[in-house]
Parts: sequence; C-alpha cells; structure tokens
Amino acid sequence: MNSLLIVNLKRFGDVYTTAHLVQSIKSQNPHCKIGMVVFSEFEQAAKNINDIDEVYTLSRKRISSLLKNKIFNNAKALEEVHDFAQRITRGNWTELFNMSNDFFGTYFCSYLKEREPRLAIYGTTVNRNKTVNFSNEFATIFNDVITNRENSPLHFQDCYHSILGVSRTESSAKLNLSPRYDELAKTQIEQLKKTAGENSRVIAIQLKTSDVNKELPYLTMRNLIAFLKEDQTIVPLILFAPIQEERELAASINKEFGNSLITVEADLAAVGSVLNNVDLLVTPDTVVKHIADLAGTRVLEISLGPSPFLKQGPVTTGSAIITDRISDRNFKVSHYKTNIIKTRIKAKDVYEAVKFMINDGYIPSMDKGLSLYVSQQDSMGTRYDIVAGDVPWNKEIDRIASRYYIGETTRRFKLEEIKSSITNFPTEARKNWSNGQKERAAAILKDLLSTLRMLAKMKNNTNAAGEFIGSLDKLLNHCAGDDLMALPVLFFRARVENIQATDRKDSMNQTEKLLYELKSHIQKAYDVCKTVEADKATVVNTNNTVTNGYTL
Repeated sequence: MNSLLIVNLKRFGDVYTTAHLVQSIKSQNPHCKIGMVVFSEFEQAAKNINDIDEVYTLSRKRISSLLKNKIFNNAKALEEVHDFAQRITRGNWTELFNMSNDFFGTYFCSYLKEREPRLAIYGTTVNRNKTVNFSNEFATIFNDVITNRENSPLHFQDCYHSILGVSRTESSAKLNLSPRYDELAKTQIEQLKKTAGENSRVIAIQLKTSDVNKELPYLTMRNLIAFLKEDQTIVPLILFAPIQEERELAASINKEFGNSLITVEADLAAVGSVLNNVDLLVTPDTVVKHIADLAGTRVLEISLGPSPFLKQGPVTTGSAIITDRISDRNFKVSHYKTNIIKTRIKAKDVYEAVKFMINDGYIPSMDKGLSLYVSQQDSMGTRYDIVAGDVPWNKEIDRIASRYYIGETTRRFKLEEIKSSITNFPTEARKNWSNGQKERAAAILKDLLSTLRMLAKMKNNTNAAGEFIGSLDKLLNHCAGDDLMALPVLFFRARVENIQATDRKDSMNQTEKLLYELKSHIQKAYDVCKTVEADKATVVNTNNTVTNGYTL
C-alpha cells in the first residue's frame, strides 16, 4: 500500500472514527501516504487526525445552492464536482477506499475510478451499467448485511479494517492534540483528584447531542449528576461545547446545584485533551464519544432513540452501553418525527452502571427492561456482551451465532473465543433458538429448490420466466428476517442482483451457480445452529437477568 485516499463524506463522528483505521494502516505500512476527502464543514475533524497527509474538502453547501439555483442548470453543480475530482486525481493516489458507502460517496468513487483506471478500489463502486461491485466479501457485509441488522454482529470499524485487509492496532497517538491544552487539562484534573482524595475518579458528562431524540431528559440528567455528586469517590465534570444552547443548559443545571459544579467548555481542538485525562465519559451518542474512544478513555454510552446500536458503539475495552431492551427499541429516524422518545432508563440505572465500571467486582442493579453491554475484543474485533439487566435470549444468541457464521464463511478469524461466548447462554434458550432457525432453514431450502426447478424449466421454455421470477422473489423475501438464516440469503441477493453476464444463457448459468452456493451456505448456517445447541452451558440465573461472570 503506497498511497491511500479515504473518501468519508459523512459527519463529525464518522470522520473522527477514521483515525482508528489510519493508525492501523500506519503501524503496518509506515511509509504509506494517507489522504481524506470530506465535506468542508468537517475539515477540522480530519485535520485533528494524526498521520493524515492531505485533506480534500468539498463544499456541500455550494453544491446544494447550485442545484437549487434557478439561474444555473444542474450541469453547473456537476462541473463543480468534476473540477474537484480533477484536483484529487492530480494527487497520483494509487488506492481508494469508499468509506462513505452511501449513494453520493459510491458514485463519486466510481467516477474517480473511471477517470483513473489504475486506481485500486476498496469498498463498493458502481460501473457504467449501474451494477454494484464489491472489492471483497466484507464490502458485501458492510453494504448489504449490517445495514439490514438492528442487532449487528459486527462493528463498522472491524468491517473497515477487513475491507482493507489490515489488522486492528491500538495506539495512543490517533489525534493531533495541543501540548498546551494537554498540559493544562492534566494539571487541572490532577488538582481536582488531589483535592477530592487519592482514590477519586473524575467522570466527564456530555450533556447534549445533535439529535434531541438521543438525549436523556433534563430531569434524568440532573438526578444523575446529583447521584455522582453525593458519591465521595466521584468528581463529576460537566462537559459542553462553545455553543449558546449548550452553555445555557450547563448554566441551568449548575444553578440547580448552587453553581458548585465543575463545568468545562471545550471545542473540538481542546476536548481531546480533556478526555485524555478523565477516568470515564458518560454520554449519549455524540462525536465526543468517538473522541474519547480515540483517547483510550472508557465510555458509558446511553443509547437512545435512533442511535446506531452496537454498529458504532465505543470500542475501548471495558467501555459500556446502557440501553432499553433491544426488542423495545425503534432505530428508524423517521419514527421520531411523529413519536416522542420513550425510555425506562433512570438516573439510578446510569449511576449503577458507572459504579460497575469504576469498582472491580461491583454487581449493578438494573431496572427491568434495561440491558448493560460491555465492550471487549476477540479475533474478529469489538464484541459486546450483556453483563447486567434483561437478556433478550433469542436476539443475543442470534447475534453471537451470526458473528460465528461470518467468521466461518470468511475464514479469516480464530473462532474458539467467539464460540466460547455462546456457552454463556442457558441450554433451553439455545435449544429454542436453534429449533426456530432450523425451521427457517427448511423453509428457505424449500423455496430454493423451487427456484432451481423453475430455472431448469425456464432454460427449456422461455415462457416459464414469470414462474422463475415469482419463485426467486419468494426466496428473496427471506432476507427480511433479522436473524442468522437471513445472512446466506442476503449474501445471495447481493450477488444475484449484480450478475455481469454476456448473454441470457450466461446469466442463467451464473444464477444457478449462486443458488447452489446458497444451498451450501444454508448448510453452514445449519451447522452453526447445531454448534450453538450442542455446547455445554454455564450456569445462568433463570430470571432472564445477568448479574455475574464478568471482570474488567
């Protein structure tokens, strides 16, 4: 890998998370030149990442205004994008990664590839026939599998690394931090600890997010701060951005405590230095969560509303996520346009999670309907295990089994450590889940065989095309299941929808080959079911709540 250009036309949090990938690449390819393409409003985030050699910025605001301007037609906006692409190609990049994986990012990367055929592309692209191309199986997983799962078996970061074929590397030098801010934050936080006592912990609390549907209610946040303030071992630190709305919120909460709280106003250039020196960050889904991750500071994420649960959670080992039971969550952004957020999470629950994270051996007491996940690492990357609260057995077994299946299918990982986590589930729950998945497998195989018969019939009689399409549609309907058995069908759909055939006969032959491959993959998924069912189970209490078995 000589020079890599990463196209990340997303928001602040997504841009910052690129730093994990950059450090992994640099540790294995020290001389690799790395550049980034971002929207201009997120340029500062890209420049805060260590080891980025060049940043290209595209003005989304200008493109949007040109498209809406009645004086110019759309060609003017396209010309702007064309000129931007020309500037990039003059950089002589040898490899390109479509990290955006959205409509615009994919077409932009495809356009760059069209202009520079020598470019090696990682991720998803589209050719002139609008056929989607995937650079490897993990590009397919990232584009077609994870996006269809609410309870994702893989973290985005692990997909990024696997698409590029690099191993995850932990480094403390992911961000460009100001030495002045670093020294100032270190001195002041050390002074806070000295005043509070030798064993005290400084816990930062981020109040706001960019989406009100991801925030804790004001009263809950206020009560949480009260719990933390009453704990003699904890020094709460209220963190907010230099934005008027956040200033007013921090001032309002501080007033309720007689202006006795420690409040810190920090912009993106300074917040990394603050987080680098605290013991824990308590936050909803925010960009600050990602910056804490990059600083190696553990995070307690309060996951609410449409937060991308588990796909983009904190990756630092020992970080945690508190959430309403996943079966009670709705992750669709559109849902919250007409519905207010509902959560069982109370201040006491968050405080219990904090005590669990800072006290070895502490067993947290969680309210009914809540789950506490902890982040740890296995050979596939970041894995989340429930350590307290309600366990939706079917969904949790399915998530770990799906992770195991992906490892088996890609043959890139050691699987024993993933397999061992399956034994944390009770025997009866595993058996019930396995039986349900076996029934799903039988139904899929029935529709698969019907599709094969209709394909054979169509080869001899073109009038049977309608019957074949009907059978194929019925088979593809199995993608809708949010479970293990949907995975082989999702892989199949991604491939069959993007067949590049020379003629009708070639198309039918390729489809037939993919159908037999699907049959093989269903067998692999069936074997995973047998593995899950067969392994010995550890003792788990029977009230559907986990309360032990984890040590930080």
